[in-house]
Amino acid sequence: MIIASLKGKLQSLDTSYAVVECAGVGYQCAITLKTYEEIKSSINNEVFLLTHLHISENYFGLFGFFTENERSIFRMLISISGVGPKIAINILSCVEAEELVELIRNASINQLVKIPNIGKSKAEKLVFELRDKMLKMQLDSNHNIVPTVYSSNIDDAILALIGLGYNKQTAEKAVDLANKELNDKDVKTDVLIIRALKFTKK
Repeated sequence: MIIASLKGKLQSLDTSYAVVECAGVGYQCAITLKTYEEIKSSINNEVFLLTHLHISENYFGLFGFFTENERSIFRMLISISGVGPKIAINILSCVEAEELVELIRNASINQLVKIPNIGKSKAEKLVFELRDKMLKMQLDSNHNIVPTVYSSNIDDAILALIGLGYNKQTAEKAVDLANKELNDKDVKTDVLIIRALKFTKK
């Protein structure tokens, strides 16, 4: 059974859950504070929520989201070992999906640890597991999170250096210097990476 979305009367609501009645059946969904703020004025009226049904050996729960951004980032979070759906909902209640993407892309550990129940080790794990994926994201004109299409060797080289442990600023500067030194728009990515390593300082 997969429940992808709910459309029906908002029967009851709390900051942590919503009950949506569909065809006489009330579905209770765990929600984020962002979703709560978006639907709190719709009690006894029709609402639409995107949902994720989480089933594991010891847990069965339905989670509701007002935007696709929230649901997408929620699913990315729970793909990490040690980050269950309750922790993911907690994270997205404290930080909006778009802001979380930026925090992880920028490896902002000091900001991530401010989220309740997210210690330094878990914050570092979020960055380690998700940074590369989130570096490939951007916001479209409707503020939806979409993958970025990297079309140049420069972008690929920057991502490779970040994958080797260099921060974004160092990687960008090193690749820029290497590109200027090589002065070849058709330079291969591996050649660019090797030359860029000369300009890095860990």
